[in-house]
Amino acid sequence: MNPVLLHKLATVFGAATEKLPDERGDRLYRLLRAAADAAEVPGFDIIDRQVIGTFTYAKLPMVRDMQAAGELLADSDVVAAIAGDPADADPG
Repeated sequence: MNPVLLHKLATVFGAATEKLPDERGDRLYRLLRAAADAAEVPGFDIIDRQVIGTFTYAKLPMVRDMQAAGELLADSDVVAAIAGDPADADPG
């Protein structure tokens, strides 16, 4: 299962994808279809074919780290200044 697809389905569409990485075969198909249908993902379809390839998303670990540290980052004056918050920017 492509971890980037799971991440996109969960974060953008709110699909319940927690159990999908451990599944295979027909059960994976049914769970993925149900998750996408429940999240109302427009244009999402599963077709009966197999694709072999390398699908990489080098930034996914960084995205997960940022999500896990969201509360810590939100409280950081340095992060706020980097993000452009004028109240936290140093004029000098």
